[in-house]
Amino acid sequence: MSRIRADRLTNRAADGAPLATNGLVVTGIATATSFSGSGANLTGVVATGVGTLAQLSVTGVTTATGGVIGSVTGNVTGNVTGNLTGNVTGNVTGNLTGTASNASGATGDFSIADKIVHTGDTNTAIRFPSADTFTVETAGTERVRVASNGVFTAKAGAVAEIGTLTSATTVTPDFATSANFTLTLGHNVTLANPSNLTPGQSGSIFLVQDGTGSRTITFGSQYDFAGGTAPTLSTAASSVDRLDYIVRTSSSIHCVVTLAYS
Repeated sequence: MSRIRADRLTNRAADGAPLATNGLVVTGIATATSFSGSGANLTGVVATGVGTLAQLSVTGVTTATGGVIGSVTGNVTGNVTGNLTGNVTGNVTGNLTGTASNASGATGDFSIADKIVHTGDTNTAIRFPSADTFTVETAGTERVRVASNGVFTAKAGAVAEIGTLTSATTVTPDFATSANFTLTLGHNVTLANPSNLTPGQSGSIFLVQDGTGSRTITFGSQYDFAGGTAPTLSTAASSVDRLDYIVRTSSSIHCVVTLAYS
């Protein structure tokens, strides 16, 4: 076996690198500060512990062991296994397995096998337990379920807040703002036909006499009572009556009044 030992190799004129026209086979470690050429014929390149590459164009399979630190600009086609830290600008096509945070601007479908969890609060989740069904969990317990038949189930009950109506000679409830209302009568009031009626909406209106009492109320034409006649409300100071309703059509509200609650 022959061996050449030298501190420096140049061409014959000592003004450039030697030319290996028939190729060069290196067994061991080759260290270079730069690489010049297209690299079109490089195949099976394995890079271990690579530092910084200003530009790298590889056709074929590239394996990086030890990590790649820096920026990649251009298209990456194939599989990336491991952790990808930083920003991805552009399109990701294929399967993404693992954890993605701070994702924005995504379009198209996300395919999720089971659930979406809240960062740092993993017992709060949106789950997909079966086909055509999703649930909402808080504190590890299912609170809401929408089943494949369209039935909405609130496990711990549902609450519709009570909106406050301000007394005036004419009061017009907006049924888009609340289902339940309270109105303390400081005037003789006309309760006008509500705005934004949606058939099927139901709720209650608490009608409270003020400290003076004897306030009267007249109902708009869309409030329908059994027998076609509106009841006479309690008149004692601070008395409470309750009107329960369900919207039948966009112009008809079926109503029942219960008088004189304590």
